[in-house]
Amino acid sequence: MGFKTVVLINNNRMHSISQGPERFVSELVELTVNGGNIGGDLAKVYPSIHGDHNAIYVHIGGTMTEMDIHSSEFERLARENPEYVERLADCMKDKLKQVRDYLKTNKPLKK
Repeated sequence: MGFKTVVLINNNRMHSISQGPERFVSELVELTVNGGNIGGDLAKVYPSIHGDHNAIYVHIGGTMTEMDIHSSEFERLARENPEYVERLADCMKDKLKQVRDYLKTNKPLKK
């Protein structure tokens, strides 16, 4: 299955990519394993995970967080800002409820 990398791009800074696409791609490739930021807040590259593993990301406002207790970023957030992590967990819970309610009332699409 290989490794997969998630990237969050700040659309408000998209013009920066068009001004230096080679640099953007170079930094993206460099950060695909361990993650990091490109151009300050232009893009955030999340650490790669193997395709055999699952990951859940919660997107709130201009941020996105991997909700995995084994993630060093998650551990740091939980320690430094537990209220924010609670907000992320509430968001995840609400979305999961919406999905379950949808599945109860609508027929899932079949291939």
